Amino acid sequence: MKELEFNFSKSAFTPSISADEFFSIQSVGAEYNQLVLLMGYWNDLRGDYFAPNYADFEISSLDYEIIPNSAVVDVLPNEDDFIYRFLGTGFVDMSKLEMTGKNVKGLLPKELSVAAYDAYKAVLELRAPTISLGATG
Repeated sequence: MKELEFNFSKSAFTPSISADEFFSIQSVGAEYNQLVLLMGYWNDLRGDYFAPNYADFEISSLDYEIIPNSAVVDVLPNEDDFIYRFLGTGFVDMSKLEMTGKNVKGLLPKELSVAAYDAYKAVLELRAPTISLGATG
């Protein structure tokens, strides 16, 4: 899977788009194979619902290359925030913070917190899985 490098002092984060839209404009080659497999697993579990039931989701079923770059978040609707149920080691290494069990708005640097919050909010607004390829610039 392609690794992304982040420079928080100068970066503008790419907006999240629905996964269906992403795959409709990308040639789906080996570079995106892991995302295609993840989407297939997600869609199989969710059926006709917006998202799969977490009790049915087995993170260990994901390819070992995807797990470090994965996050599972719970919605905190009364707080307008999300809490990390699981945060892969790729994110932990990048941010130098272990955020499992902590709120998204508590991430540092603040630019990362805003980008993560916006990405998770987009999932709720679009009612679909999204893809955000990280930082540009």
